[in-house]
Amino acid sequence: MKNTTHIISILILLLWTLSSCDKKSVEPDDSIYIGDSTRVEGQVLEYGTLKPLPHTMIIIEEGENSGFGGSTSWYPYDTIYSDANGYYSYRFKQESGIQSGGNTTSFSYQMVVIKEKYFKPAGILIAKKYYIKNKNIILDPFAWIKVHVKNVNPFDEMDYLFTSSNGGGGHYYGKAIDSTELHIGRGNRKVRLYWTIMKNKIETVHFDSLYLPAHDTVPYEILY
Repeated sequence: MKNTTHIISILILLLWTLSSCDKKSVEPDDSIYIGDSTRVEGQVLEYGTLKPLPHTMIIIEEGENSGFGGSTSWYPYDTIYSDANGYYSYRFKQESGIQSGGNTTSFSYQMVVIKEKYFKPAGILIAKKYYIKNKNIILDPFAWIKVHVKNVNPFDEMDYLFTSSNGGGGHYYGKAIDSTELHIGRGNRKVRLYWTIMKNKIETVHFDSLYLPAHDTVPYEILY
C-alpha cells in the first residue's frame, strides 16, 4: 500500500510538471510555432538592393468567408508602420469561426503593403496561430523607360510601329511620326522592350534588354 501511494504521488507530480510547462509563454528560438495567438515580424526591403524601407504602411485586413461561392470579403482591421530600419512586428488574436443558422463564417487575415513609388504587392496571408520570424517583405521600386520613336525613313501612310514592354507601349501609323512615350517598369532588374515595324508590307520584329535602376528614367530611341 505504501509503495502504491508513492507511485501515485510521483505520477501526480509528473502531470503537474507537464501541465506547468504547457502554460509557459516563453517564445522558442524556432522560427515558427503554434500558439494561442498570432505574431508576425520581419523587415520591409527593396528588391535588388535589399535596402531597408522605413515608415512603410502595412494594413492588416480581416477576411470573412461564409462559404457561399468561396469568395472572401476583406476589411481593414489595423494599420502599422515599419520603423526607421524597416522592421515591423504585429501580434493579435485571430477571431474564431461563427456558427449561424447552420452556416459557418470563417476568418482569415492578410497584410497589404503600401509605399510611395513602389508597386503594391498582392495581399500577404498571415498563418493562423503562428509566430513567424523573418517574414521579410520585398517591394519592387518604380522605374521608367522614356522611349522616343521617329519615322526617319518613311515609305507611305501605311507605315506602322508597335512598341511594348511590361509597363507601356503604343501604336503609330503614318510617315510623320515623332513622339515620346513613358513606360513604367520594375526597377533594379533587366526588362525587355519590344517593337514591330511594318513598311512596304514587310514586317520586322525587334527587342532589347534594358537595366532599370530604381526610381530612375532610362532614355531609349527607336528610329525606323
